[in-house]
Amino acid sequence: MVTGKVESISDTSWVVAGKTIIIDATTEIIGTIEVGSTVTVKGTLDSTTGIITAATIELSTTVDNGQMDQKDDGQMNNGDNGAGQPAIP
Repeated sequence: MVTGKVESISDTSWVVAGKTIIIDATTEIIGTIEVGSTVTVKGTLDSTTGIITAATIELSTTVDNGQMDQKDDGQMNNGDNGAGQPAIP
């Protein structure tokens, strides 16, 4: 998961907190979002490229440090590494 400010928006990708987010026909966008909005992105991380394919992008009222948490399977998660240990960004 990534939470941060939207830096750019295009038809196929966004940049959130410095990270490239791929948008496709299955991405659910919740809320009215524009450049400068704070959002939470959930999706799948390509560990080779560092690019995230978004499942959902939701307008957020909280801000964190833009860190993403990921399991070894490339799925972003809630802050652990799948073994009950904190993920290392």
